[in-house]
Amino acid sequence: TNLAIGMLTNRSSGGLDGLVRQFTTAGLGEIIGSWVSTGPNMAIAPEHVRMALGQQQVQQMATQTGLPVEQLLAGLAQQLPGLINGLTPQGQVPEQNSLDQTLAQLRQHLGLG
Repeated sequence: TNLAIGMLTNRSSGGLDGLVRQFTTAGLGEIIGSWVSTGPNMAIAPEHVRMALGQQQVQQMATQTGLPVEQLLAGLAQQLPGLINGLTPQGQVPEQNSLDQTLAQLRQHLGLG
């Protein structure tokens, strides 16, 4: 969860907006769009997460966390839909500052610092 939250607060990669762009560029706009919208969340396969993020970013994240790549991808595929859906209750991506505040509160609530 902390890794997924970190992805959404990483301004150098564009935060949630940047993640939406990465997924859309990889042809997965419909899937991530379902997470942002107010309708049901579409599931995503770990391999699609790899396609969206790119092998280099996935490898960096695996190195940072010490997790095997497959475990990392499976965790992100499981966590990202609900996390993004919860951060976009109005069906649209919030401003980054508002998103940062919400994510900071979530981190505190989960005891992640």
